[in-house]
Amino acid sequence: MKFSGAAGSFLQLTSANVATKITGLIAFGVFTRVLSTADLAFLPVYGMLTALSYVIFGFGLQPTLIRSLPGLLESDLPSAGRLIRMTTQILLVGTTIFGIGVYFIATPLAERLLGSASYASLIRLTAVGSCCFAWRNICHYLLWSAARFDKIAIVRAGAAFGRTTLGVTGLLTGGIEGLALGLVVNDALAFVLALVYSRDLLRIAPGPGQSHGKLIRESMPFYFESYLTYLRNQGDDWIVATMLGPAAMGVYFVAKRFPTMLMMFVESFDKIVTTQLSRRRDDHEAIRGSVDELVSLLVTVAVPGIFMIMGLLPMLIEVVAGPGFEAAVLPGMILCMMQLVRILAVPLSRGVFVTNPPMTRVVITTIESAFLIASLVLLVPLIAEPGVALSRFVAALAMAVCSFIVLHRTSKVRFPWGRMAVSTLLSAAMAATVLAGVLTIDSNAFSPLVALAGLIVFLLLTWMFQADAFITALEKALPMGLPGPLKRFAERRRRADTGSGDPS
Repeated sequence: MKFSGAAGSFLQLTSANVATKITGLIAFGVFTRVLSTADLAFLPVYGMLTALSYVIFGFGLQPTLIRSLPGLLESDLPSAGRLIRMTTQILLVGTTIFGIGVYFIATPLAERLLGSASYASLIRLTAVGSCCFAWRNICHYLLWSAARFDKIAIVRAGAAFGRTTLGVTGLLTGGIEGLALGLVVNDALAFVLALVYSRDLLRIAPGPGQSHGKLIRESMPFYFESYLTYLRNQGDDWIVATMLGPAAMGVYFVAKRFPTMLMMFVESFDKIVTTQLSRRRDDHEAIRGSVDELVSLLVTVAVPGIFMIMGLLPMLIEVVAGPGFEAAVLPGMILCMMQLVRILAVPLSRGVFVTNPPMTRVVITTIESAFLIASLVLLVPLIAEPGVALSRFVAALAMAVCSFIVLHRTSKVRFPWGRMAVSTLLSAAMAATVLAGVLTIDSNAFSPLVALAGLIVFLLLTWMFQADAFITALEKALPMGLPGPLKRFAERRRRADTGSGDPS
């Protein structure tokens, strides 16, 4: 894999996401301070239903697009046009039917998910928003298949900025109904923007090819998997809403906020890896080299970053969400660990996706879902919200292990267990330093100094135990190259290793 191009695409996606997530934190702070804990549950419910909109009638077509369309766009435009035309027709009709269905059963949904039939009007607005969100999702997969990451970044930035401005404006002027209306309008505008960027793909002339029915039959393994994936991503919200109630839903929503922000790195990295590996799906040697190098890079760079966030999480929740959400800290930390496992597993799971039959990934997702359901049944009655978070961590770990086993057998991929252990220990020492400072110092104004102290601990330990690996990872991850001092240090270390240059 060409790391310079991949890193540039990653920065295209994440730079916009970072800016919009910061903007989103402002809205998050307003929502947690204005809405009651029970009303706050509407926000995750909106996300649950809009995400479900492209699952029930999606028939597994979105993964089929990602798996097949990148190569067709390069080698066979008529077949690409045929695939685009059929999938968009099916998805457009199916998601519209879903929205209509939700609109007509709004009352029982409101009673079950929000605890009162008085919220039925919010569910009806959500039904409209789910259609707009699902239509935008169609365009999103087309842009992803065409590797137009700059356009995806723009759409995401516009959607996040609109969610903040329209959501906050609607809440302050019209209460929770105004908030719901603002979210719907934002999803409609984001769909229009995504449609503008993907219109040339939608205009590709379709050639002769398979029928709609045959395409759906071929996508059936992915269709079954889409329910399991939805259960993995949104099942915890359904469990909290139906078993623990709207108040717990509000606390869990706060707990998920910062781990969800980490998801932007997972998703951005996932898109780039999938597109790159899909173009090399028949070259197992290239797949193995790319996956090995990517995993080593993530072990060195991603682990300390997420551990730092875990150490700062009590302060972050208090500053952004306000006081009264201390119960969200522990599940939030566990969810951060879950996201770390997810990002480490991206090269492994996508390697399985492009090199193995569809049923292989379905089996892995089934195993992951089985671990999730079993953990939820055992842990939620015992420890409530932390049990939900721990269940997601266990399920993610099961998925990562299964993906590694499959890819190791098919492509001889390796995992740097020793480097992972060292990186985890050094990062845990940093996180413990930061967490101790955050919990013992009353004023949040000293948090930057606490973070700096933890960073110094990490850098000193890294200098002692894995300086070469860390500098090599940074050299590959930074498109602009290493800063001057680090570059000179790396060159001196290499000369010393090869025995060249002045030994003094």
